[in-house]
Amino acid sequence: MMLALVFAALLQGGAPVAPAPSPNAKPRRVTPVLAFPEPGLDDTAAYQGYETRLYRDAANNTVQIYLDRRSGRVVELLADALDESVGFTVRSGDRPAPIGWSGASAQVSDSAGTRTLTWSLAAQTRRVTIGFFLLGTMRVERDFQYAKAQLKLFDAPPFVIAPESALVAHIAKLGGGEQRRQLALLGASSVAELSARLDAVPVARETGATWSVVIERPALDGKTRLRLELRGDARTSRASVTGHLVSIQARAGAPLRIAVRVATDAPALTPLQPGLPLVPRPSPRRRARLRDIACRRTRTAPRARGAQRRGAQL
Repeated sequence: MMLALVFAALLQGGAPVAPAPSPNAKPRRVTPVLAFPEPGLDDTAAYQGYETRLYRDAANNTVQIYLDRRSGRVVELLADALDESVGFTVRSGDRPAPIGWSGASAQVSDSAGTRTLTWSLAAQTRRVTIGFFLLGTMRVERDFQYAKAQLKLFDAPPFVIAPESALVAHIAKLGGGEQRRQLALLGASSVAELSARLDAVPVARETGATWSVVIERPALDGKTRLRLELRGDARTSRASVTGHLVSIQARAGAPLRIAVRVATDAPALTPLQPGLPLVPRPSPRRRARLRDIACRRTRTAPRARGAQRRGAQL
């Protein structure tokens, strides 16, 4: 998972990269910069139902999306300044739903610093239940899967992000003046508001011929927001929310098509430019200094001095 994301980020430096769009850039379609397994090149059986695609968002930051059909887990990883991630599990009854891609391209946009990426998920069944929504960082998603929490029943106790929960519990025990000071540092007016940031609850909406389910989670300090939106055609399917679970059912026999839209206002990373070295080339004075240091360190080994000096020059 992480290796693929790093690999794609490196590819970003070697491939032609357009300048990051200015805020309020128009939405545009993008295709994956990398996808695997690739039939004819990879051993698809070895991936055991795992598929991944990597895109560039509106700021040319890498975004990885992967489907794990063994568990029904769907995860989107954002290689931005906060290393964010969004994940959820799709099931049909008590088994992983038969999920797949619906189209190859995605749509990216940037509106006043909020970057979005929208892609489509297909489910070869008439009804799915979606749960275990987890919005946070790549590390949180990693810990969630290390605990095999994605394999538990949907009515299992919620997954707890220990450091954040411990911090909120500690602030709740503080006295009035100190508690207010700590809440102010986190941009919250009360402990209840701070606690609510730990729990992302789905909210269902319907506008015209489109239904949507929105799950939004602010960072604990309230400075950034990560938002997941599932959307569908209300003429061919319907969605409902019960607690932390989302049920989606087709109105006819056609497979379900679900648009997945992730939006973040976290800072983007500056993409590498073509031909730009990962480490800046030292100045001539700095190179001479490095050669002198290398020579002094090799005085106790005269025979190796010439080779080491050439190595330092290289």
